[in-house]
Amino acid sequence: MRQLKAFVCAVLIITFLLCSFSAASGLNKNTFGIFVDSSGVYACESTDYNVAVRSLNNSTQYKYSYNNKVLSYCVTGGVLYALNSTNQSRIVTVTAAKNGKFTKTVTFKTNNVPNNTRLGVDSEGMIYIFDNRRRAEIYNSKGSYIKTTANTYSSLTQISGNVYASNSSGIYRLNSKSETQVCKCKADTLVYAVSKDCAATLYGNVYNLNSGKEALTTDSKKPYSITLSSNYCFALKNSTMYVYDKKNRKLLNSYALAYSPYAVCAVGSRVYTISDTSDGFSVKKYKESVFLSAGSTNNSKTYQTPSNIKFGSYKLKGKYIFLPPRTTKAEFRENISYNDYKLKFSSTRGLGTNTKAVFTKGDKSYTYTIVVLGDITGTGYTTKNDEGIMFNCLFGLDKVGGVYKTAADINGDGKLSNIDLVMIDRKKDSLG
Repeated sequence: MRQLKAFVCAVLIITFLLCSFSAASGLNKNTFGIFVDSSGVYACESTDYNVAVRSLNNSTQYKYSYNNKVLSYCVTGGVLYALNSTNQSRIVTVTAAKNGKFTKTVTFKTNNVPNNTRLGVDSEGMIYIFDNRRRAEIYNSKGSYIKTTANTYSSLTQISGNVYASNSSGIYRLNSKSETQVCKCKADTLVYAVSKDCAATLYGNVYNLNSGKEALTTDSKKPYSITLSSNYCFALKNSTMYVYDKKNRKLLNSYALAYSPYAVCAVGSRVYTISDTSDGFSVKKYKESVFLSAGSTNNSKTYQTPSNIKFGSYKLKGKYIFLPPRTTKAEFRENISYNDYKLKFSSTRGLGTNTKAVFTKGDKSYTYTIVVLGDITGTGYTTKNDEGIMFNCLFGLDKVGGVYKTAADINGDGKLSNIDLVMIDRKKDSLG
């Protein structure tokens, strides 16, 4: 059951990322995109007949409204291009807009274009549109048909004035004359920009589009939103930011946020997270040093706690806080002091094992992970499910690690044994 839940969760995450990093899809109410352009970096949100564009370089934002539904969009040379449906079959328009004004509209006929098509416009004004055969149709800036690509592709993306497509053979640079393979790699998932010369796949691999070589591998089993700064790679999964050293490709740190952004992007020495809110998308800016200062994955290191955050009678070990079973959020707040810090929890439910308690003030953030001894499933108390997992671990049928192993090691001797199993059984009996 736990494996099934993990599989379903992974599928949902991948589906969400497909909506987040692709050009806007007409099948979704809200779609999001990050475009690394020669003129800067742009975050976009589309809602049926509207597209909002925010420059992460200068914080300017414009919203454009269209008479017809937006099927896809992209940013090239600081210009937003939107592909719109019309009331006529196979007739579409591509409208250019900049600085809050529409500048040009091209109307032309295509082959059958699906609602989940993708749009690309290169620095020469050439227009690229996915058709229902998974090929890219290419038109000139006046809407005249030029050709259709020979290869089929699974993804189309826009990076610094160039249009790239990907399939199971690799990543290709497209133009009106050729389809040039620039990276030989497994790229039959969505490919998206992470810097002006690099792209990433949902496998977590980053490729340099100039050299064709793999620049970095994060985690091939988990979908990420990835971005590159001068020295670091920031990989976002759910509410955790993982920081890698670009030179030696090693994981330096992990940092838990008090919210779950859908994308991360680095501009200069600043790191931006983009989230969806009821009022549209929200952009938060951080110094990149913030994600290196706290939340280390190495629990043996001393975890610095500010003097004005005190945990009272709760045991603190590194970044772990040990709580009694069934501790409520109200009880936790009453028994600690944190002055002018804001406190948020990663879970909307009770305080179980692996719930994050995040204290923030300005651009400073301190994250602690809650441990309830005997609670291996994160419920906040011990049940027969915890006992069953422990039993399976002792017989090699299951395995727990990290904070869950800490919760399972009730006697604190650093290993799981029959003693821990007996103690879990007693906790289960006493708590029901």
